Amino acid sequence: MPIGRTRLDRLVLIGRSSVVLCVDALKAAVHEARKGRDTEAYQEVVELLHHVAPNEPEAAMDTMWIANTNRSNEAEKRRLEAELKGYKNNLIKESIRVRRRRALRSPVLNRRTEPEPRC
Repeated sequence: MPIGRTRLDRLVLIGRSSVVLCVDALKAAVHEARKGRDTEAYQEVVELLHHVAPNEPEAAMDTMWIANTNRSNEAEKRRLEAELKGYKNNLIKESIRVRRRRALRSPVLNRRTEPEPRC
């Protein structure tokens, strides 16, 4: 059985295409969506289930879970962006160090460009 987003997508497809399995597949999709961090996918699945079976308990939107997950996602995004910025800065500094090292070793740059004085 597939896992993660693939499983969610397959359950939604079954829910949209099978009349007999529609409600059960969408209920399973709601539970699968709550395992992840994609709040938009969760909202989409809940809306589908609400359209098909509005009296099901899973058809109620869990706004508290959405808010907490969005907050967590935003914190993770800020952390990853800060980490990426640090990596970029370190890469730039290292690139400058390498260029300076190469410039000092280069015989073309170390050669005197003025002619030597004759005595």
